[in-house]
Amino acid sequence: MAKEDLQQHMKTLHLNACGTKDVLKKRLKNFYKRQRLGSSLKAEDVMRYRYLVVIDYEATCSRTNENFIHEIIEFPAVLIDTESMAVCNVFQRFCKPRINPRLTEFCTQLTGISQQQVDKAKDFNEVFKEFEEWMSVHKLGTEHKFAVLTDGPWDMARFLKGQTEISGLEFPKWARQWINLRKAYSAFYGVGRVTLQNMLDDLGMTFQGRPHCGLDDAKNIANITVRLLKDGCVLRMNEYFHDTTQFKTRTGRKSGGGASKDGCHTEPPRVPQEGEDIADLLDLIRIQNS
Repeated sequence: MAKEDLQQHMKTLHLNACGTKDVLKKRLKNFYKRQRLGSSLKAEDVMRYRYLVVIDYEATCSRTNENFIHEIIEFPAVLIDTESMAVCNVFQRFCKPRINPRLTEFCTQLTGISQQQVDKAKDFNEVFKEFEEWMSVHKLGTEHKFAVLTDGPWDMARFLKGQTEISGLEFPKWARQWINLRKAYSAFYGVGRVTLQNMLDDLGMTFQGRPHCGLDDAKNIANITVRLLKDGCVLRMNEYFHDTTQFKTRTGRKSGGGASKDGCHTEPPRVPQEGEDIADLLDLIRIQNS
């Protein structure tokens, strides 16, 4: 069926007809699957999380980043209600860096964050406390199950991990596992490695706002996520900190290890699953070892 025929058919079904041919075919396939199964959907076809917290940090940087210690200077989060499949709340704070309090010209041009904004901002420790209070207000982790979602492995594995070490904070349990949207997108639509712009282009969407503004990036990531949810994608945790003392097979069996030094359970490393790229897994291991 040609793309134009697909689009016409989907319009008669009142489905979104934007995107590439592969995206349209997957959307239509999931529509008929859910229509056929109805209330008899299997557990793996149902979302486990009532909420998704989309995070996209902005951090201090230099043009080369050689021997440069990154500190979070913008802490944005967008809350998605998976039942209504819509954004329901937003959190944003700027943070004052300690090690490199003076932003580089490159950093200001890239992120749009001014020196005045970080000078007036609170220390990361205070912002982190406010964020966890925001989570508490929405009953995340208590009354409602939730998952953190990011565009790649860097926000949790590099920026938050490094920042908590700088700030003398315990790395939070809620950040030890997360959803890497790029992996979820690639696996669901059956495509190769993608960027944020690739995903927007494939879905027939345009970037809203300013690139490298943390909140705008998070909002665009949230828009893509909502589109995946509406297309029938069931999002699962697909990224976590690895422990080299453990091993996980494709069947899910574990050997060795069990807990980190601080007593918190850590997920083991794993082989790439269907639809994943071995380079993605190597990227995460490299980031965590850097």
